[in-house]
Amino acid sequence: MFHKRAAPRAVTRGNGPASQEAAPALFRLLSDSALYRAAMVASRIPLALLDASRAGLPYVFVNPAFERLSGYAARDALGRPASLNLALRGGDATLETLLVRTSAETATPPGLWIACWVRRRDGTERAVLVAFDPVRDNQGRISHWIVALDDASTVL
Repeated sequence: MFHKRAAPRAVTRGNGPASQEAAPALFRLLSDSALYRAAMVASRIPLALLDASRAGLPYVFVNPAFERLSGYAARDALGRPASLNLALRGGDATLETLLVRTSAETATPPGLWIACWVRRRDGTERAVLVAFDPVRDNQGRISHWIVALDDASTVL
């Protein structure tokens, strides 16, 4: 007995019309994600993303403006703790304890502006104002902190 085989169907991959029609929500999500990442990369504002679920708040993203300000290439910063180059002055609080304490004090912590020092790869330090804003997962927990730096070395 021989079974008649169906003719092979063309399978489209990537951004072709078939993939967009098959899963429009997924396509839109991935497109939006790519757009947001491209916007963060293109920004002239030094930006970083810290993983709030891991000890030391390691960097999971840094943009080229962050690389220029800090002197650390992304390959050298990613996976390393924020204390690699962000330091608070005065007192014994670390950046991590400050963000954890802020998160614990209120169910919806506001963003924070903090005067910090960026320790550049070459050992020099620069005064910066740093905005920390929480990014929440689908259960409302802080999963990441987005960090925007403003060079304040001429002001402070």
